[in-house]
Amino acid sequence: MMRLSAAHCRLSLPESPLYDVLSYIWGATDATKGIVVDGRRLEVTVSLESALRRLRCDEPRQLWVDAVCIDRNNEEEKRRNNP
Repeated sequence: MMRLSAAHCRLSLPESPLYDVLSYIWGATDATKGIVVDGRRLEVTVSLESALRRLRCDEPRQLWVDAVCIDRNNEEEKRRNNP
């Protein structure tokens, strides 16, 4: 099972570190795979798990993944993060 670590932070634009964004929905959304984020199991689409595997590297990499970073059950959070 894929294991990830997450950092929750708010930064102003001049301070923001470089990161890559993974934001999409494709493939079947009812087929899921488990990943572990900071010790907690999270069900994600099979396509997201596959994309994360392809994007991984031997060194730490900073990714912002909407399916992991946005609480889809929180309408205010969805509004803040989706233009």
